[in-house]
Amino acid sequence: MSNHFTPRIPKYKKLADDIEAAIRIGTYEPGERLPSLRQTALTHAVSLSTVLEAYRCLEDAQLIETRPKAGHFVTRWPGGLLEPEVSTPPAYAAPVAVAELIEMVMNSAGMPDLISFGSGYPTVTQLPTGKIERAMTKAIQQSAGALSRYPVALGHDGLRKTIAQRSLSLGCILDPNEIVLTTGATEAISLCLCALLKPGDTVALESPTSFGFLQILEALKLRALEIPTHPRYGLSVDALSLALRDLKVDAILATPTLSNPMGTSMPIGERKRLAELVTQRQIPLIEDVIYNDLSPSDTLRRAVKSFDKDGWVLTCSSYSKTVAPGLRIGWLQAGRFSERVRMLKTAFSGGNCAINEITLMTLLAESSYSRQLRRLHKINHQVLQEARQIIESSFPPGTRVTNPDGGSTLWLELPSNLDSQILFKACLDDRILIVPGTIFSASRSYLNCIRLNIPGSFEILHIRALQRIGEIASSLLGKFDL
Repeated sequence: MSNHFTPRIPKYKKLADDIEAAIRIGTYEPGERLPSLRQTALTHAVSLSTVLEAYRCLEDAQLIETRPKAGHFVTRWPGGLLEPEVSTPPAYAAPVAVAELIEMVMNSAGMPDLISFGSGYPTVTQLPTGKIERAMTKAIQQSAGALSRYPVALGHDGLRKTIAQRSLSLGCILDPNEIVLTTGATEAISLCLCALLKPGDTVALESPTSFGFLQILEALKLRALEIPTHPRYGLSVDALSLALRDLKVDAILATPTLSNPMGTSMPIGERKRLAELVTQRQIPLIEDVIYNDLSPSDTLRRAVKSFDKDGWVLTCSSYSKTVAPGLRIGWLQAGRFSERVRMLKTAFSGGNCAINEITLMTLLAESSYSRQLRRLHKINHQVLQEARQIIESSFPPGTRVTNPDGGSTLWLELPSNLDSQILFKACLDDRILIVPGTIFSASRSYLNCIRLNIPGSFEILHIRALQRIGEIASSLLGKFDL
């Protein structure tokens, strides 16, 4: 069925979207005062209450701030940090061979007494562990006998319906019967790639990109074509269009909202262009929406899938970043490729744990999930800005840092002669885990870059560890300069 629809947008939401667009294109600069409530109401022919509600939405998205007796101002970037350059990956497809480096980093995460900036998962203090335990107990009580029989391959009907309801926040109307539950988002993406491609085929994707994506491509013997990516606005649709014109591309894999590792978020107009491009070229797009709920912006939560009229977009996700990674429940909706994906899911792994699915259904059905998201938005915003300030004062001059709209990940571009793999090993000697940039590229680019995932429990030991990373980087830089 078609997932394209035009909802009736409330006046306050339309006004908030218009002001957000003006901020993002630079009409209002960081630190600039917005027009008064009364002036905005007159300009847009709306009521004062509509303007107040619109400004509240913009505050929730950390795009503006209220200063008592002064008015509303566009949020400033802290300090004088510059953002990384637009990526310029090689303009050819290449086989992927990053498993050894990824394994080295992943194995390091198990060291005792480690202060980790490596994990992409939320910390325990960010998760409602008590509610998760109560929901699981309830699920066990409600599913007597579930463990003594094989689960349904497509997953629990109630959870699929709940996911379809929550997908309205992505701008999508999804048929619950077309949703397939999986063992995490990794299986969802793997199933889609298996359904679409054969060994040797080429996948276009952001650069840098998730090392999890690269692991899957390497395992399936697929080739990677890295596309230039802006540190704020994500994958370049113009560059992708040129690549599709000049090279053979068999599928696209992208994370338009809070991409990993840069935390980029594609503007809404570019998402529409991307949907139109893949439809025109008849090339499937696998869209990972796993981070969409971590964006405080309603606009940036909207999926490319919402613009898909002909089923060329396959949507994959999980709730590991917002509810509980240990439940290992993902989902997908494969558009025109649904029948093939359902067959592969049945053949490869069958159904998932019914108790976990019922647990997640309970947690998503509670209104507390929305409160949990607002809490995550607030925590992530605070810790990212604090981390950026520490980076500005502790890291070598010339360090560039992203400033994502949400999530908990920062991408750092260090001085060009600093080797991030050497920095990784030196930090590990101090029991500090970072992730070197080369792990995020099939072409082993980004040698001078690192990814830091800032924990929600950003305590004094994390602050000192982050300062220590800067000290080590400065020390190594001094050696390289000799």
